[in-house]
Amino acid sequence: MQFRTVAAPALDEALTLQLGVLLGRAYTDERHLKAYPPDLLARLTPDIERVHAAPPDRGELMPAEYLSQFPTLRNARKPAAERRQALHFIAEAEGYVASHVSLWPQFFDLAGAQVQGGYIEDVATDPLHLGEDLSVRGMREAERQARDLGLSLLGLATGLAGYYERLGWLLWDGEHHFRTSGREGMHLDQPLYLLPLDAAGERITTSRGVIQSWRLQRFGDSVAGANW
Repeated sequence: MQFRTVAAPALDEALTLQLGVLLGRAYTDERHLKAYPPDLLARLTPDIERVHAAPPDRGELMPAEYLSQFPTLRNARKPAAERRQALHFIAEAEGYVASHVSLWPQFFDLAGAQVQGGYIEDVATDPLHLGEDLSVRGMREAERQARDLGLSLLGLATGLAGYYERLGWLLWDGEHHFRTSGREGMHLDQPLYLLPLDAAGERITTSRGVIQSWRLQRFGDSVAGANW
């Protein structure tokens, strides 16, 4: 199973639907449900059972309110010309998406030391394909393309610490304040894991303090020119 790269403006309705199915199935498997608050789990259980009872090519979706948490799907709902230019690394089985990783343009600042970087979002593999290392391959492809883009640093926030540490990611020893459009000010986003891609990224990764990062519209944008 090979990964292909799709830029966010090129996501069509059919592929967006398949990504919605994947994200709903992947983030309601047994590994993730352990972290759900009991009241949320009780409310979602009928939908979780419905989604997992159907094969992924059936197109069963979690409720729209649940799916709205995923940046990939929020971005895809915008007109193509207004979407952030994220890159999506997608492995497809027959009739459905089996695995996905996305790379988003991100700007990092640590006490005035600023670098162009990227942020990993919506890492997902369908429960039918766990154990096939698809997410590892998707993460490696995201890293490869980030290097090709000349990015210095990659970040992600996760509760699955050990998984990413095995891929070479390092836990940030400090706070991370993150901003995207549609939010007032910064919000705390951690635990943050970092993957340096060059010497400038390495200097930030091995420092301490408070990192601020901004989601940009395009790779190479500056914060001053960002379209909020």
